Amino acid sequence: MSRILQQRAAALSRVHRRSLVIGVLVAATVPAFGQPSVGPDTSPHRVQRVEVESSVSLEVLDWGGSGRPVVLLAGGGNSAHVFDDFAPPLTRRYHVYGVTRRGYGVSDKPTTGYSVDRLADDVASVVDALKIERSVVIGHSVAGDELSSIGSRHSERISGLIYLDAAYDRTDPAWNAINSKLPPTAPALADRENVRAFQGWMTRALRFTLPLSEIYNEFELTPAGGIGRSRIPPAVSREILAGMKKPDYSRLLVPALALYAQYRSIQEAPGYKDNDPAARTALEEYLSLVAARQVVEIESFKAAAVNARVARVPGGHYFFLANPQDTNKEIDAFIADLP
Repeated sequence: MSRILQQRAAALSRVHRRSLVIGVLVAATVPAFGQPSVGPDTSPHRVQRVEVESSVSLEVLDWGGSGRPVVLLAGGGNSAHVFDDFAPPLTRRYHVYGVTRRGYGVSDKPTTGYSVDRLADDVASVVDALKIERSVVIGHSVAGDELSSIGSRHSERISGLIYLDAAYDRTDPAWNAINSKLPPTAPALADRENVRAFQGWMTRALRFTLPLSEIYNEFELTPAGGIGRSRIPPAVSREILAGMKKPDYSRLLVPALALYAQYRSIQEAPGYKDNDPAARTALEEYLSLVAARQVVEIESFKAAAVNARVARVPGGHYFFLANPQDTNKEIDAFIADLP
């Protein structure tokens, strides 16, 4: 039990590592407690399933709204419910959809089909099935790889791409060295007793929290209502990791906006603790390395992508949850200029 939560905490903190943001690689070694449950969900969306290939269907959330369609893609380990709080305000200006990729949440979990291009094809199949025309596809974290594939191979279906701290080369081993500087972060026993306690720990330790519905979609619960194992089969995480490839932004055929996280202070960094000089020193080095590496990633994106913009949003890797106001300003400015 503690092992999977420690790995979950480490993965949530080490958000730029080459492997998946959400760590579930050894979930099979953790005893199962209870049955998977999607739990309560008060977000105002309609839920439907869309078949993307024979015997494989995905969960698609539809928050409604008017205006240009927007399709949201979650990062590693997250389902579309990670946007349950972020999406509703967008419906004042856009028709908002969210897609849970295969292997995650309540979408089907086949043993194959986890290459970047296949995952991008799944999104294209959803767009076709629902007759979503000229949408803007917004992806967080590892969904950036899918965005790049969509933008080069399915450009006729979309009008633009927005990367939410997602335009990174996840095949570069430099991120492994950078993330090794993070201090360990893991929830205490009391933090695992129930979902609300787990959300509180995330807010304190990681500086953001997942929507309640997202936690239910990611984790099984123990018989006592505590946080159990991940719902994602370990093989799925391995397949997605194996399917990653170096991005080639020069192949993008639509306008693109890359938003990058910008820590405003060391207190925003995952794992920060008051009165812990060792953690502070480690995080100072970590943030310095991240800032330097971001410059490399940004210059690579700007040099290769045609008709591309770059901006920084105050906050950490999940800035769209912690700072939706600034995130939405950048999204609106980009979409307003699209033809």
